[in-house]
Amino acid sequence: MEGMVVLELANVLAGPSVCQFLAELGATVIKVENISTGGDVTRTWKLPSETPDSMEGDVTAYFSCCNLGKQSIAVDIRKPGGLDCVQQLVAKADVVVASYKPGDAEKLRIDQSTLRALNPKLIYAQITGYGSDDTRAGYDAVIQAESGFQYMNGPPGPFPEASPTKMPVALMDLLAAHQLKEAGASGDAPRSIRLSVLHPSSSESPGKFSSFLALSQCWWRCGTEIGIRELEVLLKCH
Repeated sequence: MEGMVVLELANVLAGPSVCQFLAELGATVIKVENISTGGDVTRTWKLPSETPDSMEGDVTAYFSCCNLGKQSIAVDIRKPGGLDCVQQLVAKADVVVASYKPGDAEKLRIDQSTLRALNPKLIYAQITGYGSDDTRAGYDAVIQAESGFQYMNGPPGPFPEASPTKMPVALMDLLAAHQLKEAGASGDAPRSIRLSVLHPSSSESPGKFSSFLALSQCWWRCGTEIGIRELEVLLKCH
Protein backbone atom coordinates (compact mmCIF):
# COMPACT_ATOMS: atom_id res chain seq x y z
CA MET A 1 0.00 0.00 0.00
CA GLU A 2 2.98 2.28 -0.39
CA GLY A 3 1.88 5.57 -1.91
CA MET A 4 -1.64 5.36 -0.49
CA VAL A 5 -2.77 8.20 1.78
CA VAL A 6 -5.21 7.39 4.60
CA LEU A 7 -6.92 10.08 6.65
CA GLU A 8 -7.95 8.88 10.11
CA LEU A 9 -10.96 10.62 11.65
CA ALA A 10 -11.26 8.08 14.46
CA ASN A 11 -10.50 7.65 18.15
CA VAL A 12 -9.83 4.98 20.77
CA LEU A 13 -9.33 1.48 19.28
CA ALA A 14 -11.40 0.19 16.34
CA GLY A 15 -10.66 2.89 13.75
CA PRO A 16 -7.07 3.53 14.89
CA SER A 17 -6.32 -0.22 14.77
CA VAL A 18 -7.45 -0.38 11.15
CA CYS A 19 -5.31 2.61 10.23
CA GLN A 20 -2.26 1.23 12.03
CA PHE A 21 -2.66 -1.97 10.01
CA LEU A 22 -2.69 0.08 6.79
CA ALA A 23 0.40 2.00 7.99
CA GLU A 24 2.19 -1.30 8.59
CA LEU A 25 1.45 -2.23 4.97
CA GLY A 26 3.12 0.98 3.78
CA ALA A 27 0.30 3.53 3.60
CA THR A 28 0.83 7.08 4.78
CA VAL A 29 -1.66 7.56 7.62
CA ILE A 30 -2.52 11.03 8.88
CA LYS A 31 -4.37 10.98 12.19
CA VAL A 32 -6.61 14.02 12.78
CA GLU A 33 -7.02 14.80 16.48
CA ASN A 34 -9.31 17.28 18.19
CA ILE A 35 -7.10 19.99 19.64
CA SER A 36 -9.92 21.33 21.82
CA THR A 37 -10.17 18.07 23.79
CA GLY A 38 -6.47 17.22 23.96
CA GLY A 39 -6.49 14.75 21.08
CA ASP A 40 -7.32 11.05 21.13
CA VAL A 41 -8.74 10.23 24.55
CA THR A 42 -6.38 7.24 24.89
CA ARG A 43 -3.54 9.72 25.37
CA THR A 44 -4.89 10.02 28.92
CA TRP A 45 -5.47 6.29 29.55
CA LYS A 46 -2.45 5.18 31.50
CA LEU A 47 -1.39 2.82 34.25
CA PRO A 48 -0.25 4.14 37.63
CA SER A 49 3.28 3.14 36.65
CA GLU A 50 3.21 5.44 33.61
CA THR A 51 4.82 8.59 34.93
CA PRO A 52 6.19 11.63 33.07
CA ASP A 53 9.66 10.12 33.43
CA SER A 54 8.61 6.87 31.78
CA MET A 55 6.56 8.40 28.95
CA GLU A 56 7.52 10.23 25.80
CA GLY A 57 5.36 13.32 25.97
CA ASP A 58 1.71 12.26 26.26
CA VAL A 59 2.18 8.96 24.43
CA THR A 60 0.70 6.31 26.73
CA ALA A 61 1.10 2.58 26.29
CA TYR A 62 -2.55 2.29 25.23
CA PHE A 63 -2.20 5.04 22.64
CA SER A 64 0.95 3.40 21.30
CA CYS A 65 -0.74 0.04 20.74
CA CYS A 66 -2.84 1.31 17.83
CA ASN A 67 -1.14 4.45 16.55
CA LEU A 68 2.27 3.22 15.46
CA GLY A 69 3.74 4.68 12.28
CA LYS A 70 1.24 7.52 11.80
CA GLN A 71 1.54 11.23 11.29
CA SER A 72 -0.70 13.39 13.48
CA ILE A 73 -2.24 16.83 13.23
CA ALA A 74 -4.32 18.62 15.85
CA VAL A 75 -7.17 20.84 14.62
CA ASP A 76 -10.63 21.98 15.63
CA ILE A 77 -12.91 20.95 12.78
CA ARG A 78 -15.69 23.18 14.12
CA LYS A 79 -13.62 26.22 13.17
CA PRO A 80 -13.15 27.32 9.54
CA GLY A 81 -9.36 26.96 9.66
CA GLY A 82 -9.54 23.42 11.02
CA LEU A 83 -12.20 22.31 8.54
CA ASP A 84 -10.27 23.85 5.65
CA CYS A 85 -7.15 21.94 6.71
CA VAL A 86 -9.03 18.63 6.77
CA GLN A 87 -10.66 19.31 3.42
CA GLN A 88 -7.29 19.98 1.83
CA LEU A 89 -6.05 16.63 3.15
CA VAL A 90 -9.18 14.89 1.86
CA ALA A 91 -8.53 16.20 -1.64
CA LYS A 92 -5.22 14.29 -1.67
CA ALA A 93 -6.32 11.21 0.28
CA ASP A 94 -7.24 7.77 -1.02
CA VAL A 95 -9.10 6.56 2.09
CA VAL A 96 -10.92 8.13 5.03
CA VAL A 97 -11.64 6.07 8.15
CA ALA A 98 -14.20 7.72 10.45
CA SER A 99 -15.83 6.62 13.70
CA TYR A 100 -18.43 9.30 14.38
CA LYS A 101 -21.93 8.58 15.62
CA PRO A 102 -24.55 8.68 12.85
CA GLY A 103 -25.35 12.32 12.16
CA ASP A 104 -22.25 13.81 13.78
CA ALA A 105 -20.11 13.73 10.64
CA GLU A 106 -22.86 15.58 8.76
CA LYS A 107 -22.94 18.28 11.43
CA LEU A 108 -19.18 18.71 11.13
CA ARG A 109 -19.33 18.62 7.30
CA ILE A 110 -16.97 15.66 7.04
CA ASP A 111 -19.54 13.06 6.03
CA GLN A 112 -19.18 10.80 3.02
CA SER A 113 -21.23 12.91 0.59
CA THR A 114 -19.47 16.16 1.50
CA LEU A 115 -15.96 14.71 1.30
CA ARG A 116 -16.61 12.81 -1.91
CA ALA A 117 -17.65 16.05 -3.56
CA LEU A 118 -14.07 17.17 -2.90
CA ASN A 119 -12.57 13.85 -4.00
CA PRO A 120 -14.83 11.59 -6.12
CA LYS A 121 -12.38 8.65 -5.94
CA LEU A 122 -12.32 8.63 -2.15
CA ILE A 123 -12.93 5.38 -0.25
CA TYR A 124 -14.95 6.26 2.86
CA ALA A 125 -15.04 3.71 5.70
CA GLN A 126 -17.31 4.44 8.66
CA ILE A 127 -17.47 2.59 11.98
CA THR A 128 -20.52 3.09 14.20
CA GLY A 129 -21.71 1.44 17.37
CA TYR A 130 -24.96 -0.05 16.08
CA GLY A 131 -25.34 0.92 12.44
CA SER A 132 -26.24 4.02 10.48
CA ASP A 133 -29.84 4.10 11.80
CA ASP A 134 -28.95 4.10 15.52
CA THR A 135 -27.39 7.23 17.02
CA ARG A 136 -26.21 5.61 20.25
CA ALA A 137 -22.50 5.73 21.03
CA GLY A 138 -20.91 2.28 20.93
CA TYR A 139 -19.14 1.33 24.16
CA ASP A 140 -17.29 -1.98 24.04
CA ALA A 141 -18.41 -3.21 27.48
CA VAL A 142 -22.06 -2.45 26.70
CA ILE A 143 -21.89 -4.19 23.31
CA GLN A 144 -20.21 -7.20 24.89
CA ALA A 145 -23.32 -7.50 27.06
CA GLU A 146 -25.86 -6.79 24.31
CA SER A 147 -24.24 -9.26 21.91
CA GLY A 148 -24.33 -12.08 24.47
CA PHE A 149 -20.56 -12.44 24.86
CA GLN A 150 -20.68 -11.57 28.56
CA TYR A 151 -23.52 -14.02 29.11
CA MET A 152 -21.45 -16.84 27.58
CA ASN A 153 -18.24 -15.90 29.36
CA GLY A 154 -17.40 -16.81 32.94
CA PRO A 155 -17.31 -19.76 35.33
CA PRO A 156 -20.05 -22.42 35.23
CA GLY A 157 -22.80 -22.35 37.81
CA PRO A 158 -26.02 -20.53 38.70
CA PHE A 159 -26.36 -16.78 38.96
CA PRO A 160 -25.25 -14.82 40.98
CA GLU A 161 -22.41 -17.07 42.17
CA ALA A 162 -21.34 -17.49 38.54
CA SER A 163 -22.21 -14.21 36.87
CA PRO A 164 -21.58 -13.06 33.30
CA THR A 165 -18.05 -11.76 32.84
CA LYS A 166 -16.70 -8.99 30.63
CA MET A 167 -13.65 -9.77 28.56
CA PRO A 168 -10.59 -7.90 29.88
CA VAL A 169 -9.92 -6.48 26.42
CA ALA A 170 -12.06 -4.37 24.09
CA LEU A 171 -13.08 -7.47 22.16
CA MET A 172 -15.91 -5.94 20.12
CA ASP A 173 -13.72 -3.07 18.92
CA LEU A 174 -11.03 -5.53 17.86
CA LEU A 175 -13.49 -7.76 15.99
CA ALA A 176 -14.88 -4.75 14.13
CA ALA A 177 -11.38 -3.54 13.30
CA HIS A 178 -10.45 -6.96 11.95
CA GLN A 179 -13.45 -7.12 9.62
CA LEU A 180 -12.99 -3.57 8.40
CA LYS A 181 -9.30 -3.97 7.66
CA GLU A 182 -10.04 -7.14 5.67
CA ALA A 183 -12.46 -5.16 3.51
CA GLY A 184 -10.09 -2.24 3.13
CA ALA A 185 -7.06 -4.36 2.31
CA SER A 186 -8.75 -6.24 -0.52
CA GLY A 187 -7.78 -5.35 -4.04
CA ASP A 188 -11.36 -4.50 -5.00
CA ALA A 189 -12.38 -2.56 -1.89
CA PRO A 190 -15.75 -0.79 -2.31
CA ARG A 191 -15.77 3.00 -2.26
CA SER A 192 -18.16 3.00 0.69
CA ILE A 193 -17.65 0.70 3.70
CA ARG A 194 -19.99 0.77 6.68
CA LEU A 195 -19.54 -1.41 9.73
CA SER A 196 -20.99 -1.41 13.24
CA VAL A 197 -19.18 -2.67 16.33
CA LEU A 198 -22.21 -4.82 17.21
CA HIS A 199 -22.64 -6.78 13.99
CA PRO A 200 -19.33 -8.72 13.84
CA SER A 201 -20.20 -10.44 17.13
CA SER A 202 -22.59 -12.83 15.37
CA SER A 203 -20.08 -13.97 12.77
CA GLU A 204 -17.35 -14.46 15.37
CA SER A 205 -19.40 -16.87 17.47
CA PRO A 206 -21.26 -19.01 14.93
CA GLY A 207 -21.66 -22.18 17.03
CA LYS A 208 -23.28 -20.32 19.90
CA PHE A 209 -25.79 -18.48 17.74
CA SER A 210 -26.66 -21.47 15.58
CA SER A 211 -27.45 -23.41 18.76
CA PHE A 212 -29.99 -20.76 19.67
CA LEU A 213 -31.50 -20.66 16.18
CA ALA A 214 -31.77 -24.46 15.92
CA LEU A 215 -32.79 -25.28 19.48
CA SER A 216 -34.00 -22.01 21.04
CA GLN A 217 -31.37 -22.73 23.68
CA CYS A 218 -29.04 -20.01 24.96
CA TRP A 219 -25.43 -21.09 25.37
CA TRP A 220 -24.45 -21.36 29.00
CA ARG A 221 -21.30 -20.35 30.84
CA CYS A 222 -18.90 -23.29 30.98
CA GLY A 223 -15.67 -21.68 32.16
CA THR A 224 -12.63 -23.12 30.40
CA GLU A 225 -14.55 -26.17 29.18
CA ILE A 226 -15.59 -26.15 25.56
CA GLY A 227 -19.11 -27.32 26.32
CA ILE A 228 -19.36 -29.85 23.44
CA ARG A 229 -20.33 -32.74 25.73
CA GLU A 230 -23.18 -30.71 27.21
CA LEU A 231 -24.31 -29.71 23.73
CA GLU A 232 -24.42 -33.37 22.64
CA VAL A 233 -26.62 -34.19 25.63
CA LEU A 234 -28.89 -31.29 24.74
CA LEU A 235 -29.19 -32.48 21.14
CA LYS A 236 -30.15 -35.99 22.26
CA CYS A 237 -32.81 -34.62 24.62
CA HIS A 238 -34.18 -32.38 21.89
